Amino acid sequence: MNENKIKGRLLAVDYGRKRIGLAVCDEMQIVVTPLQTQLNEQNIFEKIQTIISDLNIRKVILGMPYRNDDKNAKFQSEILTFKADLEKKTGIEVVLFDESFTSKKAVKTMQEIGKKRSKRREKSEIDKISAAIILKEYLEDNKS
Repeated sequence: MNENKIKGRLLAVDYGRKRIGLAVCDEMQIVVTPLQTQLNEQNIFEKIQTIISDLNIRKVILGMPYRNDDKNAKFQSEILTFKADLEKKTGIEVVLFDESFTSKKAVKTMQEIGKKRSKRREKSEIDKISAAIILKEYLEDNKS
């Protein structure tokens, strides 16, 4: 799945109806870092645009759950709308990437690195680590 490789920093977005997790990688696309979790409010596109500008982001990787069930159909539609709006408002390329089970992987990762149970229950922590997992898996799938 080797797409045209864009050099520079990438931003991963774990979209949620209430919160949006964000993660970035370094210029060499080696180190992935959970960045922050933002509330999904009216000004979310402005907040993401600020991050894109401040961190010189070259491309956005947007998580999309590709599990096919009735519950996901509406959510997938929301993500596609968010993708179109993000591209339109920021002018940056947005690529969809499978994010199935990243929340479960995030909780497991938090356990492995010794995060306290109370931290593992914080949705904002899970969201930004999920975004980091999306970006890490995207980079692994697109190595040149």
